[in-house]
Amino acid sequence: MQSKVVFFLLFTPFLSLFLSCSNDLKRNTVIPYTPIDTRINLGWADYSDLNFPNRPMYILYSTPSGKLLGYNGNGIIVMQTDMDEYKCYDATCPECIDADTHIEITSGEQIARCPNCETRFFLPYGIPLDSEDDDTENTRVAPLQVYPVKVAGNILIIRY
Repeated sequence: MQSKVVFFLLFTPFLSLFLSCSNDLKRNTVIPYTPIDTRINLGWADYSDLNFPNRPMYILYSTPSGKLLGYNGNGIIVMQTDMDEYKCYDATCPECIDADTHIEITSGEQIARCPNCETRFFLPYGIPLDSEDDDTENTRVAPLQVYPVKVAGNILIIRY
């Protein structure tokens, strides 16, 4: 009986290491972990585009703190993809992490473009689009860094 208790006490810590929950948002990403905490009031005129599907918005500053958002302060891109479903991405291009620029969106379009490497991203999913001019098959661009969005009434809460 004692050997079973000792075995259990020795085995439990190792088992918990292998079966513990992992946060997939903090793993398998090209963009380094950047804490983010902001609220977006959909009733404010500045954010009126977010009340309609497929109208992405670039947001640079956090509300209410006024801090720069995203990795290196490059901002975030938020869009409504479906009724009451929102997506949020870091506006840093995974191919140009150290650049001082951010991914640019055109008002009302679902495609964003990096001004440095010219990579285009399909915003409903945050995935890169294949380039017609690309001759190499092995060039793979990582998708945009995703931030979780919770909807609480008329407020979007983005916390990572």
